[in-house]
Amino acid sequence: MAIEGKKGTGSSKSERQTQIDAMNKRNAAKIAKIRVAAAAKKRITTAARKIRGGSIIPGAAGTIRPKAKGAGSLIGLLSGQKKGSKFIAEYTVKKGDTLSAIAKKYYGSATKPLWEVIQKANNIKDANLIYPGQVFKIPELPPGFKK
Repeated sequence: MAIEGKKGTGSSKSERQTQIDAMNKRNAAKIAKIRVAAAAKKRITTAARKIRGGSIIPGAAGTIRPKAKGAGSLIGLLSGQKKGSKFIAEYTVKKGDTLSAIAKKYYGSATKPLWEVIQKANNIKDANLIYPGQVFKIPELPPGFKK
């Protein structure tokens, strides 16, 4: 925004100061919004780190990697699981349970690929919607997964 005014007139200085004050006020509001957004980003990042076992960066600590090369995605690994595959346990959901907590109990880690194994084996459409009293079969890990 250009600051305009005639040189040498007394009123132009106060007009300029008024314009400067208005710009400073707008900038202060923008800075406040940026600070709120930065704080929200920090909270989200912290929550993601807790959920993913300490890291939100793929390939870093807390991420499960397939042993076999070229195994591709989780879907590729799960498709290798046969219909008659073994289940290591049955688990009855209690109040406050999550799929990641159940995966941690049976597989030693709460990472997404592991709780997705339980989700897939029990045909759970939404991993966030499990209820006390449901009974889940806990499959053994498909080939290519390591704890």
